[in-house]
Order: sequence, then C-alpha cells, then structure tokens
Amino acid sequence: MSYLTAGTGSADSAITWTMPFTWFNSGGTAWGTTYSATDPGANNMIIEGNVGIGTTNPSSFRLQVAGNVGPNTNNLYDLGSPALSWRNIYVSGTTAFNNVVYNWSAVQGGTNTYLKNDGSGNLTWATVAGASTPSWQEVTDVGATTTHWVWFAGATSSGDLRPSTTLMYDLGTSAYRWDDVWGQVFHVGSSTWDLYQDGNQDFVIDNRGLANLDNFNNNSIETYWTTSTPVGTFTESGEHLTVACAGVCDWYTGANESAPIIYQDLGGGDFIATVKMDSYSGAATTNAGIIAYLDRNNSIMWIRDNDSLGVWELVSDAAVSPGISAAVSNLPVWLRIRRVGTRIYFDYSLDGFSFITSGSIVQPFTPTKVGLMGKSWGGALTATFDSFELNENIAQVRISNTGTLLSGHHNGQDIGSFGNSWKNSYASGTYYGGYLNITGTSTLADLTPQAHNLYSIGENGNAFKNFYASGTVDTAHLVTEGTRVRGQIGIFNTSSTVPRDGVVVGNKLYMVNGTVFNIFDVSNPLKPALIGSATTSDGYQVAVQGNYAYIADNAAGLRIFNISNPYSPTYVTSSDISATSGCGDIELSLIHI
Repeated sequence: MSYLTAGTGSADSAITWTMPFTWFNSGGTAWGTTYSATDPGANNMIIEGNVGIGTTNPSSFRLQVAGNVGPNTNNLYDLGSPALSWRNIYVSGTTAFNNVVYNWSAVQGGTNTYLKNDGSGNLTWATVAGASTPSWQEVTDVGATTTHWVWFAGATSSGDLRPSTTLMYDLGTSAYRWDDVWGQVFHVGSSTWDLYQDGNQDFVIDNRGLANLDNFNNNSIETYWTTSTPVGTFTESGEHLTVACAGVCDWYTGANESAPIIYQDLGGGDFIATVKMDSYSGAATTNAGIIAYLDRNNSIMWIRDNDSLGVWELVSDAAVSPGISAAVSNLPVWLRIRRVGTRIYFDYSLDGFSFITSGSIVQPFTPTKVGLMGKSWGGALTATFDSFELNENIAQVRISNTGTLLSGHHNGQDIGSFGNSWKNSYASGTYYGGYLNITGTSTLADLTPQAHNLYSIGENGNAFKNFYASGTVDTAHLVTEGTRVRGQIGIFNTSSTVPRDGVVVGNKLYMVNGTVFNIFDVSNPLKPALIGSATTSDGYQVAVQGNYAYIADNAAGLRIFNISNPYSPTYVTSSDISATSGCGDIELSLIHI
C-alpha cells in the first residue's frame, strides 16, 4: 500500500507511478469508502491545474483520461444532473442507449432532414416528406405527444404529406382504419371530384368537371393560355404570374382598349373560375382580377383596386356598372366567377375555402373565354397571382348542416334519369318541386302516402298547375274523397262560396251556387268552361228536363229557367211557397212534367 504525495509548491507538477495504487485521504482511509463526520473536507480533493489519468500531459482538459471511463456499478451513477448538466457531448463513431448500438453519420444533414435507422443501428440522413421530393419517408420511432403520434407544422410548396406515386398507396387499410379524419377540404378519387364543407357548413360532393389548375410554377406560361398584351406584360416566374403596366393600359371603350389579358376557352356550360391574388401595387385608377370574356367589346370583370373589389361590364363597347362591390383590401384574396345557367355570380374568399357571394347578374352575352386581366387609366400597376383554377360541366350534391339533401343549384339537377331511375322513393316531410317522375307500373301502389286521408299533393294557395297521367283516367286511378264528386280531373274556380248542387246532362254541367246558377261546358273534362249564368236568391238544388232547369230557391220558391240557349239562361216563372218553410229540395219525375 502506497501513499502519493506532492510537495509544497508542486501542485501543478505531474505525479507519476508505475504500479497499481490506492489513493488514501489524510486520515488513512481509502478514498471514497468511508466519510468523516467531523472532517468532511477530508473527502475532497482540490486540484490547481489539470489532472491526467494515463497521460503525463493533461493540457486540454481539467480531467484528461487516456483510456476507457466507466462506472463501478452498472446503471447506478449519472453523468451530470438535472440541475448541473453538461453543455455539449461530442461523440464520433458508435454510441449505445439501453444496450442498443447506433452508428452515427459522419456528415451533417441538410435542411428538413432527419436521421433514419436502417434497422441495424446505422443512422443516415433522410428527407422529410414533402420537403423537396413527393415521397413518403420511413419513420421507425416517432414517440408520442399528448394527443397525437405524428404532427406536421407549417407547409411546403409541394405539400405537407404526399405519396411517391399517385393512386398507389393507402392511408390505413380495410382492417386498420383511422377513427376520425379532420380537414378543411377533402379531395376524393380523381381530380374531378371533391368532398368538402362550404361556408354554410353544408357537406358538398362536387364534380369539378374538367378541372384545369395552374399554380404558375413552370417559369413559363403554359400553351393552353392565350395572351393579348397591346400594352403591359404577363410573366410567369417564382411560382407567380405577374401582370404589369407602367402607364395607361385601359379597358373602357373605343380606342381605350389596350389592357393586358390572358385567357382560356370555355366549353359552353356552367363553370367556376377561381384565382388567388397574392400582391397588388396600384392606385385607385388601376385594377386587376378575373374576367369572363367574349371579345374586346364584351367582357365581365371581377376586379380589385387599391382598397376594394368591384364588378365592371363592357357590353357592345359600352361600360356598365351593375353596382356589385365589396370593401375588401386583404391580401391574399381569392376571386371567383361562377356561371349557373345564364346567371353570373361573383364570390370572394380570404382563406380559399369559405366564399362570400357579393352579387350576381344575368349574363348580357355568352362568354366564350375566362382568364385574368390588369388595367390602368393613370399610374403604374403590378399584381401577382398564385394560382388559377377552371372547372367546367359542374354537378353537385349537397347535404345541409341540418341533414337535408340539396341540389347543387336551383332547378338544375334531377333525381335519377329516364332509363336509370330509382325504384322507390320515401319521404315523411313536405315535398316541393314541379316534377316527380315515377317509373314502373302505373298503379296506386307506386305512390302511396304513409297514412290514409292524411297528406296532400300541393296545398291551398300553393297548388300544382297540371297533372299528367298515361292510361285511362277513371276512378280506379284518381279518386277524391270528402266531396260529392268522384273522379275529378278538371277544376274551375266558381267563387269564394261553396257549390250546393249540380247535374250533368250531355256535355253540360248545371250548378247552383247560392245566388248564382251556372252552366259549364264539360266536353273537355280536363278544362271545364263557364258558358252561361243567371241570378238566384238562395239556390239549393237543381234539376234539368229538356230545355228547362228547375231550381229549389229556398224562400223564393221553385224557380224555372229556359236553358235552350245555354249561353244565356232566362228566368221563366216561379211558384209561391211560404217563406217560413221555403224550398230546399227538388225531384223531377216524367209523370209530373
């Protein structure tokens, strides 16, 4: 057993030895095995300068070791503590955590990269999904957060998360499905179909038709655009399309039609055209935006100036303002023109998803092109566009936020079609519409109410105009109950009073209606026509024999009219019946006439 000592004034001197030793404290106890309660300082070693273990030249660090350093007991001691931690740890080559060995990369990774394990502990740098190339990347251990396993912050120009090959990989499987999927817009299938929730919180299944989306990221204008720039320019670079005009490039009337425009041809049906404007530099005398276009003399513009949005028309070379505007100066802003039938709608959005309709007009001409434009009648203009999307031949099905199934736009879509119709249709609410086509056997079983004599087809004040049926129209096909008339197929509004009695002779209907005696021509039962009338006092019943009509006219007694000319019935005579009993019923017999 040896003691190592250093003389006075030699604390910076190297201490060397050539055999194993145990370092004892001043009390004679081996270092670290016992502690003195009366002299804690006996357990401390104070060093002035560097200490070298296994080296005689500890010039780089306070403690410099030539050899392996390890704890005396496995998994017992710490390197630093939560309160006193090491600032940096430098490692080259291999490290092991929890007995798992990792071989580190010898180079630094680039932007948006992560360390990828090949399964054998070899770590290499890999690219984050969506950062530079559209490919999925393998993540072997992402840990857990409070509520999510993996999340993405921010976005890249090519998308946050994309497969390397289109229509090849799945998100989940038939056996392992996600519980909830949250998003603003869902695109399902090919580029022509979208599923999304609009600003009214309606769920929309949208056939975008032949969608044409240009993100302006090719540094050159695509060939499907046509450019017309008498003055000014359109240039594509830096993922933007820029319209610029240094001076006057107006689009008004006559010779003032030099504005730069760029457009695509339309197919002729309904369409939606949407542009995202990223920046705008100009005065109140400048505009830029989206156009529906026929020629230089006929255009419809949905445009922005320095502080608002507005609609401007040029019709047969005459400027027209329909008075549609929006006090919006935000950027970016999305401008959208929609054609539904013959109507043009003007929408805008501040997020690209929720659109607000500022107004609409009946198109003054049929646009054949749609695109972008800029114009100035004084001052410089520069505007940049981030994207343009054109959708044609559009169809929608909507499920409202109350669960109601809606058409994409009013009076524009059918439920089924001829040759491809639904077998049955069930409803337990109010039915609105002008058409209801039912195929199959024409029997009462095809269209049946839920309960007998409870529901109506149409209502008072909101009735259908015509009913059409194929086959024989008789009481087996159309029956009305609650009145004395069955087999009703034609209607004539007699007045606000209720008819009391009627009789049909030949193709004529004779009816008493209180104070009126009416004669109708019913040769066409679908369209009964009033041809003659006469005044009665309080008629209750009518009977007809030959050229005479006999009316039980209450207190006025029995009144007789000559109906040989049904267009002008004339009063003949009446009987004298006491006013206290009156005449309320009549029956004719050939024996008495």
